[in-house]
Amino acid sequence: MTAKSIPAYRRHSTKDQGISDVYRDDGKRTKIYFPGSFNSPESMAAYAKLVALIAAHGGKLPSPSGSSAADDKTIEEFVLEFMDKRVAVYYQNADGTPKREAENFRNSLRPLVRLFGPTLARDFDAVFRNRAPSDG
Repeated sequence: MTAKSIPAYRRHSTKDQGISDVYRDDGKRTKIYFPGSFNSPESMAAYAKLVALIAAHGGKLPSPSGSSAADDKTIEEFVLEFMDKRVAVYYQNADGTPKREAENFRNSLRPLVRLFGPTLARDFDAVFRNRAPSDG
C-alpha cells in the first residue's frame, strides 16, 4: 500500500468530528465519518480500523459482498425516501394536511442527517459496529 492510498484523518470543517475521504474498489470516492469527537480515542480507533481494512484490500475500501444499487445510497437519501414514501403517506389528516407525527419525524431525523447525511448507508453500520457498550 502506498502512502497515497492511506486516507488522511482530518477534522470536519463545521463539526468536531473526524473524517476521511477514501476510494472504493469501484473507483468512486466516499467520505467516512468517525464516531466521537475529533482525536478522541473512539475516533482514532475507528480510523485505525479503516486504515487496516484499506491496507488489507490493496489500498481501496472493499464493497460488501452482494452489493447493489441500494448500497450506494447515503443516509440523507434513505431519510428523504422514508419521509416521502412513508411519513407523507401514512401521517396525514383526512384533509391531506400532515399530522403532528410528520413534524416529529422530521425533527428527530434532523440530527442524523446533519451528522451523517453524506455517509453511505453501508458505511454507517461499520462506524458503530465496534462501539463499546456504555457502563451506565
